[in-house]
Amino acid sequence: MIFDALTILVPTYRNDAKARRVLAGLAALVAGSEGRMRLVVGDNSQNPQKHEFLWRLAEWSPEWIDIHCRPQRISGQMNLLDLFGKSVSGILMFHADDDYISDDYMVRAHEILQQDASVSAAYTSYIVSKGGSILTVPQAVPQLDQASPVERLIENHNCWGGYNLLFYSVFRKRSLEGTVAFLNACPIEAPFHDWWFSYAMVCGGRVRNAAAGQILYAAEGTHEMGGNDSIAHYAALGLPPLVSHLQLVFTATEGACFFLGRYSPLADADGRRACAQFMFETNIKIAIARLQQSDLPALGLGGEVLQQLNTVILNNDWLTLESTIDFLHLVLAQTNADLADRYRGFLSDALKIPA
Repeated sequence: MIFDALTILVPTYRNDAKARRVLAGLAALVAGSEGRMRLVVGDNSQNPQKHEFLWRLAEWSPEWIDIHCRPQRISGQMNLLDLFGKSVSGILMFHADDDYISDDYMVRAHEILQQDASVSAAYTSYIVSKGGSILTVPQAVPQLDQASPVERLIENHNCWGGYNLLFYSVFRKRSLEGTVAFLNACPIEAPFHDWWFSYAMVCGGRVRNAAAGQILYAAEGTHEMGGNDSIAHYAALGLPPLVSHLQLVFTATEGACFFLGRYSPLADADGRRACAQFMFETNIKIAIARLQQSDLPALGLGGEVLQQLNTVILNNDWLTLESTIDFLHLVLAQTNADLADRYRGFLSDALKIPA
């Protein structure tokens, strides 16, 4: 029963009224599920009042609600990965503390995975809101069920909020174990680790549209490349702002290695290559367009790094994954030679395909 239960993983740090409503709603759902659902919360707030609130929620159903109050703040990625590792059930979903996911969707998606062992994830439609205003209500959910892995990846990429659409799917734990291993092995924590989960969910295995309920995604952050959130993320890792401005180059390189090698959610060689090529070329194209419109010295790009950026990336029509890895090694070595070596070693190892 525990293995088939739906475990909802919630990394949280907010302590506002909205977060409390979301958490209380999930606790009520789980408490009334008669063991069909579990709730695991990792609180990153170090706030005694928040902790007291969470312990009171756990009293509603002590057997099925598991609370972890972090004694020291950890990264959002590590919070989520720790919750993933603590789950004992085989069917999971992620849930933020500032978005709303309808109960009927969670129930229906859970049923689909229980009834059909060939389905790796079930998803539904979404509404995007910002500042109380609706930004978009998609007329139709992307139909990913019959598409090839690269077609699903393209659809997910082109769909505004698509990363969150798949991030909030109900999925089998085993389908993301390679992604978790990839994130744990990477020497540089991803500022947007949810992207990697979405990549694996949308490309690996078989997905189904639950055709029930909706996700209300609250687009309240400032998650832009080179934006304050991204700069702060890398600064906490001891890296300069220029790494933030090159983030899409890092994403392109890591994405290609992720799909090609040992951590790939795909077994088929053609599918691996197609997804890796899309990840690399799409992100590099966007990165080049942004960099060409920027004052590069003002971004902290100078000396050999600027020379190689122009030679290898901006003015090279035959850019290769290997040359991009060498460029990123150069970028990191300006600040931390040991990290640069470990990062290149990680990418080289990620490219290996297990026998």
